[in-house]
Amino acid sequence: MARYQTSRSLRAAVPAALLLLSVGVQDASAQDSHYWTTQYGNRSRLLAGAVIGSVDDVSAVFYNPGALALIESAELLLSGNVFEYTAVNYEGLVAGGGEFDSNRFKSLPSMVAGEFPFEFLGENRLAYSFLVRQDFDFRIRERGVLTGEDLGLPDVEGLAGDVRIDQDLTESWGGLTWARTVGPLSVGVTQFIAVRSQRTEYQIAAQAALNPGSILALQNRDLRYTAWRILWKAGVSKRLGPWQLGLSLTTPSVSLGGSGDIGFDSTYVVSGGEMPDGRLVTSTQEDLPARYKSPLSIGAGGAYLFNGERTRVHLAAEWFNRVGEYRVIDSEPFRAPEGGDPINFDITQELESVFNAGVGVENQFSQLLGAYAGFRTDFNAGLEEPRGGGQFAANVSRWDLYHLALGSTFTIERSDFTLGTVFSFGQSEPFDPLDFLPGIQPPDDKLAEASLFRITVILGFGLAGL
Repeated sequence: MARYQTSRSLRAAVPAALLLLSVGVQDASAQDSHYWTTQYGNRSRLLAGAVIGSVDDVSAVFYNPGALALIESAELLLSGNVFEYTAVNYEGLVAGGGEFDSNRFKSLPSMVAGEFPFEFLGENRLAYSFLVRQDFDFRIRERGVLTGEDLGLPDVEGLAGDVRIDQDLTESWGGLTWARTVGPLSVGVTQFIAVRSQRTEYQIAAQAALNPGSILALQNRDLRYTAWRILWKAGVSKRLGPWQLGLSLTTPSVSLGGSGDIGFDSTYVVSGGEMPDGRLVTSTQEDLPARYKSPLSIGAGGAYLFNGERTRVHLAAEWFNRVGEYRVIDSEPFRAPEGGDPINFDITQELESVFNAGVGVENQFSQLLGAYAGFRTDFNAGLEEPRGGGQFAANVSRWDLYHLALGSTFTIERSDFTLGTVFSFGQSEPFDPLDFLPGIQPPDDKLAEASLFRITVILGFGLAGL
């Protein structure tokens, strides 16, 4: 009986242990816990997005709607030619040993915005915008081998696992902005409607050699959802001699509804021991309620013009409130046909409060040529530790990011052209790759680290005076 009880505990531990092979992949696939990763507008991106108080093109609809009233002429802004190369590296992911790399190159959509040049609007300014807040796809297959010593399970002689993950994540915003001058201030509001879609599929297979016998374990998990929400961004802008200052406020989002599906299949077969056994757990749930939340944020910034009005220094900062834990997809618990504890496959999210800051410098050598540089932080709002208990966290990235931008603009007649590069990098604190498996702890020196490096190339143009 003692051997049978030991085998039962191992059957439960083997599928769970396989998840450590996919922890790093989940880290790579989740950028939704960073708020300043994606920036908009040709000059604004080269200034690292540090333009909350000093934006001077139609990207004001995102950074500070109040600044739209300070733009002298209507403008069409196209900043959709963005090429991105990302490299992710993990060391010590599987029980403190081995190295894993993931690289991808992609062309990204970004933003299209413009102003309606209607004379009947008078002093009122009206603009439209379509922008991409998230656009990420990730596909990987990873194999790994563990020993009983790695897992702290002496009855496991060896474990071989194969993990396949396929994820697509997109989020798009459409906005309508109103702005005008009110007394000494310029004020504006943008109403955004956002739609977010995510699809994630996991396929995990394992073979374990026990003493005695063997286990074959398979698990498939998939989720997909689409969620709509609405939010507002308000801004105030003011010019004071060589200074330009601004404040912005983004409201928490309000859900407009959504739906999602989840699928879960788990099976194992135990053979060769005293008690051969097998088990199948499966559940498919469709048309479940789905929602997505984004936080309240408050931003401030400014710019100072000097050096004969040729050089400007930009500063900006933004605070994001926390988002308490909630269910993105609320599924029903399910059980194996023969009973047992209920299984939860809820998709949850929880974000901490963060504060980001940036600085940018621009120098106009002439009316036709300008140079730009910028730096910003992009701190992770996700939880430091992954969440267990059968829940799947929508935010699991572990690193803080930093972005360095360099580039230039040149003007030909009414067309502005931009060429620039953004370098992004970050590294996690050392973490325990098994910290979400209760009762399984590796030695203290078996810690893992994750790092990211990204190069983004920007090719953009704008048409002024339309």
